[in-house]
Amino acid sequence: LGFRPAVLGRGGGADVARNRSVGEAPDGSAVTTVYLPFGYSNGANLPLDSVEHFLERANHIAELERPFADGSPILVMNGTDHAPPDPRLPEMENLVVVGTNFAALQALYPAWRVEGGESGDASEAIIGAHVEALLHLKRGDSFQLVALGTRQDSAMPANKELRVRGIVSTGSSEDDQVFVPLASLQDLAGLDGKISVIQLSIPGETAK
Repeated sequence: LGFRPAVLGRGGGADVARNRSVGEAPDGSAVTTVYLPFGYSNGANLPLDSVEHFLERANHIAELERPFADGSPILVMNGTDHAPPDPRLPEMENLVVVGTNFAALQALYPAWRVEGGESGDASEAIIGAHVEALLHLKRGDSFQLVALGTRQDSAMPANKELRVRGIVSTGSSEDDQVFVPLASLQDLAGLDGKISVIQLSIPGETAK
């Protein structure tokens, strides 16, 4: 029938231990099935009155569903057959956040166009031009950053309110990123003192 993915909310049985499987037909076609062990309303009526209440519910859903996930993504259904998805949910977006010394990074890439000053305060961020448009932010606005699935020392995801200090436009992947001071991101993610990338600018010519 041309189906590729499918979602199953009932009839899985007590012996089903995984939230997804792949069924293959004799002709070689396959359907990936996502099973919702706690029904298709597992994400209905999410509390959006505060970040704390939303994260508390999200963490509860993750705790219930994680034994079936085995490291795979967990499908959370906000809309049901009785209610549409909450229209406020698009306000939440996945973002790539970079912890760095932005002044030093800008010195490495002088062609970057930056509107506003560099981010040095722990509560300030430089956002990419695409992030600015996506979240309808401008300089001086505040937004909430939530680090999902990072900290091992807390059952709740960490969150931090940041103020937009500046906008960076590069014409590349940086336009989709958020830049914060390195120490701020290390603290938010529970990775104090750890780094993943080092960039260097070394003057001189290459050996011939």
